[in-house]
Parts: sequence; structure tokens; C-alpha cells
Amino acid sequence: MNFFLRNLTANFLVRIAQIFERLGRNNSAAGCYQRSLRIYSTPEASWKLSLLLIEKRQYKQAETLLREVVATYPERMSPNASLAFCLLMQRHWSKAETLYQQLFEASPSKFQKFARLSSNAVERDKFVLTTDMQLAARELIDEKRYSDALTQLREAYEFAPGNAEIANNIGWLMLKTGSPTQDALPYFEQAVKNAPDDSRFLKHYHRTKKRT
Repeated sequence: MNFFLRNLTANFLVRIAQIFERLGRNNSAAGCYQRSLRIYSTPEASWKLSLLLIEKRQYKQAETLLREVVATYPERMSPNASLAFCLLMQRHWSKAETLYQQLFEASPSKFQKFARLSSNAVERDKFVLTTDMQLAARELIDEKRYSDALTQLREAYEFAPGNAEIANNIGWLMLKTGSPTQDALPYFEQAVKNAPDDSRFLKHYHRTKKRT
């Protein structure tokens, strides 16, 4: 296959992958990106696939792709931030801390939280644990295993009771699995309390309160 045809085929597969992403079919999207990279490697396909691999908790594979993207575009913050996240999730503490510090120096307001987090042994370990549980729960939700996802998030909530996202999702899953509305409402209340400016949590809280 000549260069022109390889490039054309790879770009076509990327477009198909993007369609699958919009439809929420991330496994099919990942497969298309992988086929595209085997035919003709591009930073765009590597970047897109790395994000899907992160969602699937395949951090090492995502790291490999992100290093290629960063080598091509070292000035771009998003791939560097995703690479730092992968290093953090793999508990490569010193590497993650170094990269987050560099990002903080480039954009203090954007990366202050993670620069501090990556240097705090207790907080970063808790973050990695709860984030991995949240991603695992998301996979279970995609598989419609709502009860298993709820169990996963309840466990995460024990480590991070101040996490509004987890509280909101517990409430949603309780309703999804048939729990009484009044039992789910306190989780929506907690989400609003912890993140009062988030319109999503306010919407879920008011909608649920009307049903009680």
C-alpha cells in the first residue's frame, strides 16, 4: 500500500472512530484508532486512543502513546497533562510530580490543584484509589451492571465523602436500581453542598426532591 493510500485509509478509520465516540461506542472507536495506527501512525489518532485507554484504565498503554504525542508537540498542555495523569495513576510519584510542577509553572491557575496533590503522599494515594474506582464504575455502567457500579462507588465514597461527583452518581445509581427516592435524595443534597455552583448537581437534586 503506497503512502497516499495508507494515509487516506488511516484518516478514514479516524473519522469512523470519531463517529463511534459520538455514539458512545468507545470500544469500537478504540478498535478503529488502533487499526488506523497500524496502517499509518499520526499524533491525532495516538492522542484520541490514549484518552479512550485512560477511561479503560489501561494507563501504561496510554502513557506509551502520549509520550509519542508529547515528543511531536512538546508545547501542547493537554497531552502533557494526560501524561502526568497516567504517571500519577501508575503511582510513578516523582515523575508525575515533576511534570505537574512544569505544567503549574506554565499555567499556575490551571494546574495548582494537581501540583499540590502530586506532592502530598496521603492525598495523591487517595485520589488514585478513588479515581480508579470511579473509572471502573463507569465501565460497569457502560455494561449496564448498575448494581456492581453502585457497590464500587459506595466504596469510593468511603474514602472521599466530600467528592460531589461520586455522591451525585451514587444517587443516580440508587434510583436506577430501584431504591426509594427519599434514600437517594441525601446523596444529591451532599453533591450540591460540596459543589453548589455545578448546575448538573442542582438539576438532579431539584428533580429528585420533586419526586419525594
